Amino acid sequence: MFRPTRLLFAAVAIALIALLPAPADAQGKRPAPPKKPAVQQRHHFMVQLRQPHWRPITVAPNRQVAQRIKLSLVRQGFIVHMKANRSGQVAIKARMPGWHTRAHVNNRPQANTLANVLRHQGWQARVIGR
Repeated sequence: MFRPTRLLFAAVAIALIALLPAPADAQGKRPAPPKKPAVQQRHHFMVQLRQPHWRPITVAPNRQVAQRIKLSLVRQGFIVHMKANRSGQVAIKARMPGWHTRAHVNNRPQANTLANVLRHQGWQARVIGR
């Protein structure tokens, strides 16, 4: 009576061992590395501006002062036109056709506030998120 019971238990044990999945190392797979905690990404917004329309800048008293003003404006990205009158004064007008980055900001509400201030001053402004 004990012999058939032992054979039955042995057969069941062998069947269970055969049906159990093998460990990951025995299958040739490496265990997945532990995941790193998610790092909160910093948001980055750029406020850009341009002035595509001609805008009067100033009237310089002579040609030398006008040249220095023109040089300063060209370095800032403006296209400058100068026109002298009969008395020697020079009228200067300029425009900025391309987009230039004015500020780097870390949150969108602050970027929108700055863009609205620039729009109120007569610039075209946009916010670019990265």
